Amino acid sequence: MKLGQSVPGAKGSFGVPPELKAEGDRMMASAAKDDSERPSMDGYEEPQEHMPKATADDDVLAEETGKKPPESSNDPLAILFKHGIELEDEDFHKVLFKGYMEKDVVIVPAFRTVKPLMATIRTLTVQEYDEVDELLAEDIRDVKMTQDGFNSRRSMWILSYGIVRLQGKPVHNPVYVGEGSDKEFDSKATARKRREVLGKLGHAAVNRMISLHATITIAIEAIVHDPEAYFIKKH
Repeated sequence: MKLGQSVPGAKGSFGVPPELKAEGDRMMASAAKDDSERPSMDGYEEPQEHMPKATADDDVLAEETGKKPPESSNDPLAILFKHGIELEDEDFHKVLFKGYMEKDVVIVPAFRTVKPLMATIRTLTVQEYDEVDELLAEDIRDVKMTQDGFNSRRSMWILSYGIVRLQGKPVHNPVYVGEGSDKEFDSKATARKRREVLGKLGHAAVNRMISLHATITIAIEAIVHDPEAYFIKKH
Protein backbone atom coordinates (compact mmCIF):
# COMPACT_ATOMS: atom_id res chain seq x y z
CA MET A 1 0.00 0.00 0.00
CA LYS A 2 1.25 3.49 -0.82
CA LEU A 3 -0.08 5.96 1.68
CA GLY A 4 0.14 9.07 -0.42
CA GLN A 5 -1.93 7.82 -3.35
CA SER A 6 -5.47 7.56 -2.05
CA VAL A 7 -8.06 10.17 -1.32
CA PRO A 8 -7.70 11.43 2.30
CA GLY A 9 -9.28 8.80 4.48
CA ALA A 10 -7.07 6.67 6.70
CA LYS A 11 -9.11 3.69 7.81
CA GLY A 12 -9.01 1.16 10.62
CA SER A 13 -8.15 1.31 14.31
CA PHE A 14 -7.16 4.79 15.53
CA GLY A 15 -7.37 6.08 11.97
CA VAL A 16 -4.46 3.91 10.79
CA PRO A 17 -5.03 2.04 7.52
CA PRO A 18 -5.69 -1.68 8.22
CA GLU A 19 -2.79 -2.76 6.00
CA LEU A 20 -0.42 -0.52 7.93
CA LYS A 21 -1.83 -1.64 11.28
CA ALA A 22 -1.36 -5.29 10.28
CA GLU A 23 2.24 -4.60 9.35
CA GLY A 24 2.83 -2.87 12.68
CA ASP A 25 1.34 -5.82 14.57
CA ARG A 26 3.58 -8.19 12.63
CA MET A 27 6.61 -6.12 13.57
CA MET A 28 5.68 -6.12 17.23
CA ALA A 29 5.21 -9.90 17.23
CA SER A 30 8.66 -10.35 15.70
CA ALA A 31 10.41 -7.72 17.79
CA ALA A 32 12.50 -10.23 19.76
CA LYS A 33 14.26 -11.47 16.63
CA ASP A 34 17.74 -10.36 15.62
CA ASP A 35 17.91 -7.07 13.73
CA SER A 36 18.89 -8.87 10.55
CA GLU A 37 15.71 -10.92 10.75
CA ARG A 38 13.30 -8.06 11.28
CA PRO A 39 10.36 -8.08 8.87
CA SER A 40 10.33 -5.60 6.02
CA MET A 41 8.38 -2.35 6.30
CA ASP A 42 6.59 -2.62 2.96
CA GLY A 43 3.45 -1.39 4.67
CA TYR A 44 5.16 1.94 5.19
CA GLU A 45 6.06 2.44 1.54
CA GLU A 46 5.35 5.88 0.17
CA PRO A 47 5.86 7.34 -3.29
CA GLN A 48 9.54 7.34 -4.19
CA GLU A 49 9.82 11.10 -4.20
CA HIS A 50 8.85 11.12 -0.51
CA MET A 51 10.59 7.96 0.70
CA PRO A 52 13.91 7.51 -1.11
CA LYS A 53 15.98 4.39 -0.58
CA ALA A 54 19.10 4.50 1.56
CA THR A 55 21.33 6.45 -0.82
CA ALA A 56 23.37 9.61 -0.86
CA ASP A 57 20.23 11.40 0.38
CA ASP A 58 20.92 9.89 3.80
CA ASP A 59 24.44 11.29 3.69
CA VAL A 60 23.03 14.74 2.90
CA LEU A 61 20.55 14.52 5.77
CA ALA A 62 23.28 13.29 8.10
CA GLU A 63 25.53 16.16 7.04
CA GLU A 64 22.78 18.73 7.67
CA THR A 65 21.78 17.32 11.07
CA GLY A 66 25.16 16.02 12.18
CA LYS A 67 23.50 12.69 12.91
CA LYS A 68 23.87 9.34 11.19
CA PRO A 69 20.72 7.42 10.16
CA PRO A 70 20.06 3.91 11.51
CA GLU A 71 21.81 1.21 9.50
CA SER A 72 18.66 -0.54 8.29
CA SER A 73 16.37 1.51 6.05
CA ASN A 74 13.55 -0.93 6.98
CA ASP A 75 13.77 -0.10 10.69
CA PRO A 76 11.01 2.17 12.11
CA LEU A 77 13.73 4.44 13.48
CA ALA A 78 15.09 4.80 9.94
CA ILE A 79 11.62 5.62 8.64
CA LEU A 80 11.27 8.39 11.20
CA PHE A 81 14.76 9.63 10.32
CA LYS A 82 13.67 9.91 6.68
CA HIS A 83 11.21 12.54 7.86
CA GLY A 84 13.80 14.37 9.98
CA ILE A 85 12.65 12.80 13.25
CA GLU A 86 15.09 11.37 15.78
CA LEU A 87 13.52 10.25 19.05
CA GLU A 88 15.13 11.24 22.32
CA ASP A 89 14.67 9.82 25.82
CA GLU A 90 12.25 12.63 26.61
CA ASP A 91 10.07 11.61 23.65
CA PHE A 92 9.98 8.04 24.92
CA HIS A 93 8.79 9.16 28.36
CA LYS A 94 6.16 11.45 26.84
CA VAL A 95 4.73 8.62 24.75
CA LEU A 96 4.56 6.28 27.74
CA PHE A 97 3.39 8.60 30.50
CA LYS A 98 1.65 11.49 28.74
CA GLY A 99 0.29 9.46 25.86
CA TYR A 100 1.57 11.71 23.09
CA MET A 101 4.57 13.47 21.60
CA GLU A 102 5.07 16.30 19.11
CA LYS A 103 7.58 16.65 16.28
CA ASP A 104 8.13 19.22 13.54
CA VAL A 105 7.95 17.69 10.07
CA VAL A 106 8.33 18.99 6.52
CA ILE A 107 5.00 18.37 4.81
CA VAL A 108 5.89 19.84 1.42
CA PRO A 109 9.54 20.63 0.56
CA ALA A 110 10.66 24.01 -0.72
CA PHE A 111 9.95 24.67 -4.39
CA ARG A 112 11.87 27.43 -6.16
CA THR A 113 11.06 30.57 -4.16
CA VAL A 114 8.30 28.90 -2.11
CA LYS A 115 9.26 28.01 1.46
CA PRO A 116 8.67 24.45 2.70
CA LEU A 117 5.38 23.76 4.47
CA MET A 118 6.22 22.80 8.05
CA ALA A 119 3.82 21.24 10.54
CA THR A 120 4.01 20.08 14.13
CA ILE A 121 2.58 16.56 14.18
CA ARG A 122 1.17 15.28 17.46
CA THR A 123 0.32 11.68 18.22
CA LEU A 124 -3.08 11.23 19.84
CA THR A 125 -3.99 9.93 23.28
CA VAL A 126 -6.67 7.29 23.82
CA GLN A 127 -9.04 9.97 25.11
CA GLU A 128 -8.51 12.06 21.97
CA TYR A 129 -9.33 9.09 19.73
CA ASP A 130 -12.56 8.71 21.72
CA GLU A 131 -13.32 12.39 21.09
CA VAL A 132 -12.63 11.89 17.38
CA ASP A 133 -15.34 9.23 17.29
CA GLU A 134 -17.74 11.49 19.18
CA LEU A 135 -17.12 14.42 16.83
CA LEU A 136 -17.47 12.15 13.82
CA ALA A 137 -20.79 10.83 15.12
CA GLU A 138 -22.05 14.41 15.40
CA ASP A 139 -20.69 15.25 11.97
CA ILE A 140 -22.43 12.43 10.10
CA ARG A 141 -25.63 12.09 12.14
CA ASP A 142 -27.94 13.49 9.45
CA VAL A 143 -25.68 13.25 6.41
CA LYS A 144 -25.79 10.62 3.69
CA MET A 145 -22.37 9.67 2.34
CA THR A 146 -20.22 6.95 0.83
CA GLN A 147 -17.66 4.91 2.76
CA ASP A 148 -14.91 7.06 1.26
CA GLY A 149 -16.67 10.16 2.55
CA PHE A 150 -16.93 8.65 6.03
CA ASN A 151 -13.23 7.73 6.03
CA SER A 152 -12.23 11.18 4.81
CA ARG A 153 -14.19 12.90 7.56
CA ARG A 154 -12.69 10.66 10.23
CA SER A 155 -9.20 11.37 8.94
CA MET A 156 -9.86 15.10 9.06
CA TRP A 157 -10.96 14.89 12.69
CA ILE A 158 -7.81 12.92 13.54
CA LEU A 159 -5.77 15.58 11.77
CA SER A 160 -7.57 18.27 13.77
CA TYR A 161 -5.95 16.80 16.87
CA GLY A 162 -2.75 15.66 15.17
CA ILE A 163 -1.66 18.92 13.49
CA VAL A 164 -1.14 21.59 16.14
CA ARG A 165 1.04 24.13 14.33
CA LEU A 166 1.71 25.21 10.75
CA GLN A 167 4.85 27.19 9.93
CA GLY A 168 5.49 27.44 13.66
CA LYS A 169 2.15 29.09 14.42
CA PRO A 170 -0.88 27.43 16.07
CA VAL A 171 -3.42 26.14 13.58
CA HIS A 172 -5.91 27.87 15.88
CA ASN A 173 -5.63 29.34 19.34
CA PRO A 174 -6.82 27.04 22.16
CA VAL A 175 -10.49 27.42 23.07
CA TYR A 176 -11.43 27.65 26.75
CA VAL A 177 -14.71 27.45 28.62
CA GLY A 178 -15.52 29.09 31.93
CA GLU A 179 -13.75 31.95 33.63
CA GLY A 180 -11.17 32.49 36.34
CA SER A 181 -10.31 29.39 38.34
CA ASP A 182 -13.05 27.46 36.50
CA LYS A 183 -11.46 28.12 33.09
CA GLU A 184 -10.73 24.86 31.28
CA PHE A 185 -9.29 23.90 27.91
CA ASP A 186 -12.00 22.67 25.51
CA SER A 187 -10.30 20.11 23.32
CA LYS A 188 -13.36 19.42 21.17
CA ALA A 189 -14.04 23.08 20.45
CA THR A 190 -10.36 23.58 19.62
CA ALA A 191 -10.45 20.60 17.24
CA ARG A 192 -13.51 22.05 15.50
CA LYS A 193 -11.67 25.34 14.93
CA ARG A 194 -8.56 23.56 13.67
CA ARG A 195 -10.66 21.52 11.28
CA GLU A 196 -12.08 24.70 9.76
CA VAL A 197 -8.56 25.93 9.06
CA LEU A 198 -7.20 22.61 7.75
CA GLY A 199 -10.28 22.17 5.56
CA LYS A 200 -9.25 25.24 3.58
CA LEU A 201 -5.84 23.81 2.64
CA GLY A 202 -5.12 22.10 -0.67
CA HIS A 203 -6.04 18.45 -1.12
CA ALA A 204 -2.44 17.39 -1.78
CA ALA A 205 -1.14 19.00 1.41
CA VAL A 206 -3.91 17.49 3.55
CA ASN A 207 -3.43 14.05 2.02
CA ARG A 208 0.28 14.28 2.77
CA MET A 209 -0.42 15.21 6.39
CA ILE A 210 -2.73 12.22 6.79
CA SER A 211 -0.10 9.94 5.29
CA LEU A 212 2.70 11.22 7.53
CA HIS A 213 0.58 11.15 10.68
CA ALA A 214 -0.36 7.51 10.10
CA THR A 215 3.23 6.52 9.25
CA ILE A 216 4.71 8.26 12.30
CA THR A 217 2.05 6.90 14.65
CA ILE A 218 2.52 3.27 13.67
CA ALA A 219 6.33 3.59 13.63
CA ILE A 220 6.33 4.91 17.19
CA GLU A 221 3.98 2.15 18.33
CA ALA A 222 6.32 -0.44 16.80
CA ILE A 223 9.32 1.07 18.58
CA VAL A 224 7.58 1.17 21.97
CA HIS A 225 6.61 -2.50 21.65
CA ASP A 226 10.08 -3.57 20.48
CA PRO A 227 12.12 -5.15 23.33
CA GLU A 228 15.26 -4.55 21.24
CA ALA A 229 14.58 -0.80 20.93
CA TYR A 230 17.54 1.37 21.88
CA PHE A 231 15.36 3.16 24.47
CA ILE A 232 14.79 -0.02 26.43
CA LYS A 233 18.44 -1.01 26.20
CA LYS A 234 19.41 2.28 27.86
CA HIS A 235 16.95 2.14 30.76
